[in-house]
Amino acid sequence: MIKINLVPQEILDKEIARLRTLQASAGGVAAAILLASISGAHYWRAVSLEKTLKVDKLELDRLQKIVAQVEELEQKATQVRARLNVVVDLMKYRSLYPRFMEDLSQTLPPGVWLTSLTTSGDQKGLIVNMGCSGVTSESAADALRAFEAGGKFKEPVLQGGITVSAGGPGTAAGSSFVLTVRYIPTPG
Repeated sequence: MIKINLVPQEILDKEIARLRTLQASAGGVAAAILLASISGAHYWRAVSLEKTLKVDKLELDRLQKIVAQVEELEQKATQVRARLNVVVDLMKYRSLYPRFMEDLSQTLPPGVWLTSLTTSGDQKGLIVNMGCSGVTSESAADALRAFEAGGKFKEPVLQGGITVSAGGPGTAAGSSFVLTVRYIPTPG
């Protein structure tokens, strides 16, 4: 069968134009709705992020105050620990010299006495420089042997030479010498 259209072409063109306008309007409305919803979502997100930022800034300020207090307390604690360590070191160190003098008096051989004494070091050990006088010229050798045999005195070294005096009227014969040793105290 053959179809015959009796409607004039102008009316058909107007109808097609009207349908296209209607389709374009519907598309424009849909695009406007889509654009408005996307814009609304972005606006809502920006507003919520600003609120979150304000809350986070308040929380940050509060935490910064706490951190400053903690740092101040840590600094005070470090100072107190340093003072405590000094006191503990002093308590450990205070008995060093009495023990040293006792050990020195026990180690010095008979006939040798001190004319001068200097020390340097810490509680782990002392370097001792002693000026000594002896009754005989053998006193230096006796002192070296005594310090070599002593358990707490190490590395005795005779500094310089031995001065021997023959003695004269009213003076006794003797010797003088300088000795350097390391003193290692027993722990405790």
